[in-house]
Amino acid sequence: MTRSLRRRIWESLAAMSFARAVQVGYVFILVPILLSQWGVEIYGEWLILSAIASFGALTNFGMFTASAVEISLAVGAGDRESASKISATALAAGIAFVAAVLLMAWIGLSFVDPRVLLGVHAIPLHDVVVVTMLSLASVVLTVFVPVLSAPVSVTIGNALATVAAAIIRVVELIVIAGAVYAGGGPVSVAAVLVASVCLSILVHVALARYWVPWLSLDLRRFDAATLRRLVRPSLAQFLLYISVNIFIIQVPRIILGHMAGASAVAAFGVTVTYTRAARTLATLFSQSLQTETTRAYAEKRHDVVIHLTEGFCQTQLWASLAAMAGLMLLGHPIFSIWTHGKIAFDFWLCLVLGIGFIIGAYGDAVLSVLLGINRILAPALVHLCGTAVAVVLAVPAIASFGVSGMAAVLVIPEILTAAVAVWVFCELLDLPLKAFVFQSVHWPVGLIRRELDRLAGFLFKRTN
Repeated sequence: MTRSLRRRIWESLAAMSFARAVQVGYVFILVPILLSQWGVEIYGEWLILSAIASFGALTNFGMFTASAVEISLAVGAGDRESASKISATALAAGIAFVAAVLLMAWIGLSFVDPRVLLGVHAIPLHDVVVVTMLSLASVVLTVFVPVLSAPVSVTIGNALATVAAAIIRVVELIVIAGAVYAGGGPVSVAAVLVASVCLSILVHVALARYWVPWLSLDLRRFDAATLRRLVRPSLAQFLLYISVNIFIIQVPRIILGHMAGASAVAAFGVTVTYTRAARTLATLFSQSLQTETTRAYAEKRHDVVIHLTEGFCQTQLWASLAAMAGLMLLGHPIFSIWTHGKIAFDFWLCLVLGIGFIIGAYGDAVLSVLLGINRILAPALVHLCGTAVAVVLAVPAIASFGVSGMAAVLVIPEILTAAVAVWVFCELLDLPLKAFVFQSVHWPVGLIRRELDRLAGFLFKRTN
């Protein structure tokens, strides 16, 4: 590893550590605030409306995530013309996409009663419509962020953009807390989320202008041929996104809401939130260094890609085990304190979700690399099929075993996706499957020792 690469790695890890701390803190602080001020019923209905609005992300068909990857690969390969052309094309398509989705949603809500359709009763009809539209806007506007951040991250590393996004998140939390304690309801929170996304877009435009001045964002550079070339990688990104972020998260909540009510959704949602927070901490390593694997792959440094991926797998597997063990031991006081006693800690539900998230954290390590080079069609299809099976089984599982039964079937896509992702990675880089798996599940003592030795050598030189 070169010194510049190591420096970018440590900067990215530091920045992502800060961002992850903010993200986890955001969850642990926001949930008790909303529960204490709104109550379980309104909080559960707000989750249902947010789940419905999240489906707005489906309509971009993965185009903007795939575009961001292609921009990163072009910048890493030194192809400025292609990077500018893809950026302009993606931004033009994004403007049309946002306008079309919001218009169709407004027309649709004008002809139906969303409270009857969604089983929402505690939130007034007008507020239901406004919250849904604002939540949808906060979802679809995010398509601009990866397109703008990709060239900056490849050029200087993703530390600066990550820190900026985390600071915006902190400001968002403070404003939401102030609004809720001042008597604000779901409408106020949804409005803050839209303002936060708009601020993030403006910050990323400024960063792109400063650090990548050669990048053209002129919409007149829109190129239909470039848009057509993005169809295949976009399809893969789209399938994985809807499966990971919509079907396996939001659909079970909607099913549970119809079968057991908003209170059950709130309990399940809080447990998922806290267990996902543990998984989020575990995925720190791969998420912070995804840009580096993309850059190394574009520069054809496959040895660096393999070395980093093995480190991702080792770190995330063992970190997820440690995080979940801590959550299982401290679950009762955590739930009691952070939900003000409104949500009880369910040991078996947390354990089943934790098993799935440990397997998922390992799979995430490999998927992050494949995502960064647009090679995720096979894992995306497998995750989607596995999720479809899990959703079908969720109804009888809830009827027979309760919420824990539903959580158990949701582990199916995690297992299948991790296995296929590892197979695709090994095929892509011509690696022996068994050897890679064996190496990737080791306790990362070698990795830790090497970096500590380098850090000690650096400190010794500085002090002498």
